[in-house]
Amino acid sequence: MAVQFSDKSGNQMKAGDTLTLTLPSELKGYSGTIPLNNDAGINFGTCQIKTTNVVCTFSDTVEKLKNIRGNFYFQVKAIDVAQGQTVTTETNLGTQLEKKTVTIIGPTGGGGGGSSPFSYKTGSIQPENTNEVQWVLNANTSKQNVDSDIVLVDTLQEGQTLNQDSLRIGGFAAPMTPQEFQAQGYGTVTFIGDNGFKAIINKDKANGLTFVFQYKANITDSGKKLEAFYNNYTVDYKVTGEEQVSKSDSVSVKNINQGGGAQGDLPPKGTLRIVKHIAGDETKIIPNVSFNLYTESGQQIGSKYTTDQQGMVEVPNLDPGNYYVQEIAGPNYLDFDPQVKVPFTIDANADKGVKLAIPNKVKMTSVSGTKTWNDNNATDRPSSIQVELLQNGNSIKTQEVTAVNSWNYTFADLPAYDNDGNAYTYTVKEQPVAGYKSEVNGYNITNTKDAKTSVSGTKTWNDNNATDRPSTIKVDLLQNGNVIQTKGVTAANSWNYTFADLAQYDMNGVAYTYTVKEQLVAGYKSEVNGYNITNTKVAKMTVEGTKKWKDGNATDRPSSIQVDLLQNGNVIQTQEVTAANDWKYTFTNVESYDVNGSAYTYTVKERPVAGYKSEINGYDITNTKVGETKVEGTKTWKDGNATNRPTTIKVDLLQNGQVVATQEVSKATGWKYEFKDLAAYDAEGNAYKYEVKEQPVDGYKTEVNGYDITNTKDAKTSVSGTKTWNDNNATDRPSSIQVDLLQNGNVIQTQEVTAANGWNYTFVDLAQYDANGVAYTYTVKEKPVAGYKSELNGYNITNTKVAKMTVEGTKTWKDGNASDRPTMIKVDLLQNGNVIKTQDVLAVIGWKYIFADLEAYDANGVAYQYEVKEHLVAGYKSEISGYDITNTKVGQTKVEGTKTWKDGNATNRPTTIKVDLLQNGKVIYTKEVSAAGEWKYAFTDLAAYDAEGNAYKYEVKEQPVDGYKSEVHGYDITNTKVAQTKVEGTKTWKDGNTKSRPTAVKVDLLQSGKVIDTKEVSAAGEWKYAFTDLAAYDAEGNAYKYEVKEQPVDGYKSEVNGYDITNTKVAQTTVEGTKTWKDGNATDRPEMIKVDFLQNGKVVDTKEVTAATNWKYTFEKLQAYDANGVAYKYEVKEQPVAGYKPEVKGYDITNTKVAKLTVEGTKTWNDNNATITTQQIQKSRTNQM
Repeated sequence: MAVQFSDKSGNQMKAGDTLTLTLPSELKGYSGTIPLNNDAGINFGTCQIKTTNVVCTFSDTVEKLKNIRGNFYFQVKAIDVAQGQTVTTETNLGTQLEKKTVTIIGPTGGGGGGSSPFSYKTGSIQPENTNEVQWVLNANTSKQNVDSDIVLVDTLQEGQTLNQDSLRIGGFAAPMTPQEFQAQGYGTVTFIGDNGFKAIINKDKANGLTFVFQYKANITDSGKKLEAFYNNYTVDYKVTGEEQVSKSDSVSVKNINQGGGAQGDLPPKGTLRIVKHIAGDETKIIPNVSFNLYTESGQQIGSKYTTDQQGMVEVPNLDPGNYYVQEIAGPNYLDFDPQVKVPFTIDANADKGVKLAIPNKVKMTSVSGTKTWNDNNATDRPSSIQVELLQNGNSIKTQEVTAVNSWNYTFADLPAYDNDGNAYTYTVKEQPVAGYKSEVNGYNITNTKDAKTSVSGTKTWNDNNATDRPSTIKVDLLQNGNVIQTKGVTAANSWNYTFADLAQYDMNGVAYTYTVKEQLVAGYKSEVNGYNITNTKVAKMTVEGTKKWKDGNATDRPSSIQVDLLQNGNVIQTQEVTAANDWKYTFTNVESYDVNGSAYTYTVKERPVAGYKSEINGYDITNTKVGETKVEGTKTWKDGNATNRPTTIKVDLLQNGQVVATQEVSKATGWKYEFKDLAAYDAEGNAYKYEVKEQPVDGYKTEVNGYDITNTKDAKTSVSGTKTWNDNNATDRPSSIQVDLLQNGNVIQTQEVTAANGWNYTFVDLAQYDANGVAYTYTVKEKPVAGYKSELNGYNITNTKVAKMTVEGTKTWKDGNASDRPTMIKVDLLQNGNVIKTQDVLAVIGWKYIFADLEAYDANGVAYQYEVKEHLVAGYKSEISGYDITNTKVGQTKVEGTKTWKDGNATNRPTTIKVDLLQNGKVIYTKEVSAAGEWKYAFTDLAAYDAEGNAYKYEVKEQPVDGYKSEVHGYDITNTKVAQTKVEGTKTWKDGNTKSRPTAVKVDLLQSGKVIDTKEVSAAGEWKYAFTDLAAYDAEGNAYKYEVKEQPVDGYKSEVNGYDITNTKVAQTTVEGTKTWKDGNATDRPEMIKVDFLQNGKVVDTKEVTAATNWKYTFEKLQAYDANGVAYKYEVKEQPVAGYKPEVKGYDITNTKVAKLTVEGTKTWNDNNATITTQQIQKSRTNQM
């Protein structure tokens, strides 16, 4: 069976594709493998022949070629059909082809071979195993009796080796091995090398039995190339009653003949275009990325390939097949794996190349940080915080951070670069946490407790409103034990004080401990309860006195007396006073004040002493019998230790109003004095009245208390000042102000001050010292003046104009909501032309801004001039109205493009075209474009935006050009040649009107080499066809090349001339034959004969035929049809051989020995004189001979 195949048009075959043919049950295929190679030995696949089917599996060669086609042939074995019987079946071998009829004519089965009445041999190759020949040698087939042993010698010819293990002998009994044959006495079998054996059948066992020798011969590698396998054998035997016979014969079995081949056309080379871009954004191309290119097997092609500034690189002239690329280098911001293989395939049909888009991700990074709390583990610390991640200043993510993850956070999988390769700057920002101040160091965040507090308290006096209570005290504020502030506290503020705006926590978030402590106040004990302070009058005192006796040291003076100490009239102690202590007594460590600070009154009282009159002076006790007295006192100064205090004074003693003595008193005497030895009584027994008087001291006022003298400083002073206005002569300046005079912090006078007296004032006749001689502190204070801040310098007052104001405005955009509008702008606040503040203005707050709490006036009371100014915003014009800012989109643009012609450089292309420029759909300019300007055009200096900031939409449109289709891409214009054509042709047959001509054929229309349409052509349409309405030009304006190609027609060769197709009947055939000699192996048989081969009656070849080829001959690769498709008539004819008569049957020639002889005899007729011709007699004789 011969099979032709080809790939289906437009279908690319792949490695592993199969072609399967299924044999009908009446036929069995001879198993084998057929390689499908082309003339160069390149393998296209293999066909596996099995008994029931044929499976051809194609290799990867088919993937690299187009128009795959080929053929193969193989042999089949028919089922056994008896002599005279015929079996018919129809099959299309399991395909969709038209079924054909197969006829099997009996007899079938068996092999060739000679036969004799006594022995014959057959051979065969079975479909299941074509690597061996099965041989059968039959002996004594007529089951005769023999008088001698039967001797058989079997010899295999070339290409075979005997499989000794397969030899079995049967026929007379169940098949047995040679060993069993010998053991049972039937004879012997001896192997002759690996290609024969000799068998002797014992005569006494051979009578009446048939012996069948069956065995297998393995076909060698060289044998597979032979046309046939031969087996020679001889048999020697003697049938009872007959002569001894020695017979030789040769039997052949044709080898299984199968083969095939395939071929294909090389496809055009392909081009690889690598396009490198950022993953997810094909507009972000990546230049300077390098690749290596490899075949699928790993062979590198060329050196490295690097993308250009457009992110592309092309590799031309690649054979169809599988490839891969590996990225080996690129810009630093790319993340790529050089081990990754990117596969692609150059398809045999991919005329325009392969675009391989390879995306890259930018390198990733992460941001990690730790939250630290400086708050001494505060109980009000929040359970979580929110940390914002900012990319180039813009918040992109927010993460909750808690103690569960140890206050750590991580923002992972962050792009380290933007799509242009610019490194992102990542920062973190904590969303505000109430009561904490946040500090960021790198990505670590520290929160420190941040709160203000105050300390307030009240001063309470337990001193019974003592006159010597100080007018002011000082209270220290201690922070963790350290004094940080001091405040003066006076009665003016009801002895209350406050320390305000105090930090509640230290830098580690630990709460400060605040305490207060009063600076020492003489004579008072200070107690602090919380922040309240109580001062209690305290002092220790001594009550001491002397017992004086005015008795002239009378002998009856008692040896001791008892003196009681009374506290507020109550006896609290008693002391015995004796001469042993000089009649002195002392009560020590006595409290001067009670718990409320009231001074105790201490007195002494002598217990009665008989005969004496007791007199107590202070704490001194005088007992006068009769006697004298004394006067003593102390000088006290109330002058604040004035530096001009005199060093001495003089004190006069007056007795009943008359100066009787004078004494000088100084610091040296402790400012004490004493007048003694004074008569206590006059002659009348009346006590003298003694007094003291100080002689005048300048600057002091004298007061005498008993015999004690107190000098108090005594002077007058005045307070004067000027009022100054810093208000740039404001029209709303008041006409007068009120100035308070404060004495030790207390207002004692108020004076109205006006411009009439030049804004000057004076407070006169002021006491310079208080009752204790301490100098008064005089201060002034202006009563508040609305809109002014008052400052004191001594007694001069300066009023400065003060006020707060707010500057606020709105940002308006005139840009048609442009996508490139910034999300934030910066607005500067200018004070008298100098920037003092800058504010970010955002869309999220409605593009509004406020500068609050601004000073309205400078230090001289002059009003500040405030303005706003926007930081430059690229592409916008900024206008300010008051404090409102309007940004209008501004800019210029241009429109430029190129005119491209897709017309294969057509000769009728116009020399110029006209291009209109449309602004928002209206033509505003027209340009003439020509080859002189390389078909380029540009409209320049175009306004990009209208007065409202809306972007103009610019378009270009070409004025119509006949014969072209215009397409606009952006601002580039492409004109493509457009037209239609048709293809029509006629089918002609050169086949002698053969009956096997198909009723229809299929014609493919190829457009530039690719099948785009197919038509069925038949006799009904007079074998004509037409493809109409065909595009004359491709998308590039190049004229299509149209061709026609007939789909293969078995047995025909197709030729195309223009669009006409001629099919000529073609085929190859083989003529083979055998020379048979009927000459009884005559010794004069020639060694060689010549056989002429005739084509249409003319000798076209001659072959010599000899016994060396077993008298066989073959004429191969013969054309079955002539140029007009008419079948050639082939014949063979033997050149004459003397003594022989040749007979040709088909292509087999039989030579029969011929000669003349004489036959004599007498004919007797028993036919009632019937008539008979001489010719009939001669024929009868010939037949008998």
